[in-house]
Amino acid sequence: MKHFYKKNSTNSALQYIANSTGVIFLSIFKSSIIVILILVTFSVDAQKATLLFSKSMLSKTPRLIEIELSDSLGIINPSAVFFNQSDMIYFVVKPQQGQDWTLSRKDAEKKLIETKLIHQLNEIPSIQSKPLFLNDDITGVVLSFPKNKINILKEIKIKLDETASESIFIPEKLWPGYKTYNEIIASATSYALNGDYINAFKNISRLWCKDTLLSKFSFYVPAKDSLCFWADQISLQSNTLFTKQMEAFNLNSSEQNLKQLFGLKDSIYETLILVDTFLISIKNEIDAVSRSIKIDKQKQFITQQLDLSKLIFRKKKLLLFEEKNYQDYQ
Repeated sequence: MKHFYKKNSTNSALQYIANSTGVIFLSIFKSSIIVILILVTFSVDAQKATLLFSKSMLSKTPRLIEIELSDSLGIINPSAVFFNQSDMIYFVVKPQQGQDWTLSRKDAEKKLIETKLIHQLNEIPSIQSKPLFLNDDITGVVLSFPKNKINILKEIKIKLDETASESIFIPEKLWPGYKTYNEIIASATSYALNGDYINAFKNISRLWCKDTLLSKFSFYVPAKDSLCFWADQISLQSNTLFTKQMEAFNLNSSEQNLKQLFGLKDSIYETLILVDTFLISIKNEIDAVSRSIKIDKQKQFITQQLDLSKLIFRKKKLLLFEEKNYQDYQ
């Protein structure tokens, strides 16, 4: 989808309204915008799963292992940079915390290499196992799996022998595009917190121009809600600004004030049309029809007020000439 903000004249028109209205509606949205801030700045790390490693006739307590997503060195919660650049997905396997046993070299090199990923009904064998040492003890084993065989949006289970772990999900902060989305939402949020809903809307709409993963992210619904809310605020800001300009004209129905009224009308129309065009382009995701109707009514109201203003100005001018009180118009 192509972005609809292109021309410099359009941007100046948008800025004209934003700068003129300031922060009229700022307090309304502060509580709502926090929702997006939380979703963007707080991301759940990958879950820890457990799996039966072995049972012993000498002990009633089975030996359990813990599995967590890691980098190639066994460090859990890998960075997005590492994860997206790597051709492999790594999991570190350790004895469950609280259990008093360690992995042997045979465990690390022979048994754990048989570990598989269960993913979308497929079993994906591990390619390599790499022991982690503390002094002479093996504290864990890093298992590697080919990433190109895994849909990172789907659940993963770890299988060893005939048992499987709980489901593991790759955290969304490691998904493609997360950093870009995060930056876009942060920028939009910053504008909204300053009452600049036009630039907030302009920025948040960029989310829909990136790829098809947007609807999979946890912030998708709040982003849609914000998009619609900011569209509504733009209409309210525009209406407030036009009302103030109408009041100024009614107090002084001069030619200058009439020209300012018509100039403002052009800016408002351009802004409303751009907002309406984008909302219609994603009408399958939001209620765009009702907002289009409101925008049409708002434009009709502005047109009616302008027609009335022209009539008032014409009558005043004629009255001045009829009374021969036109020294200011020589």
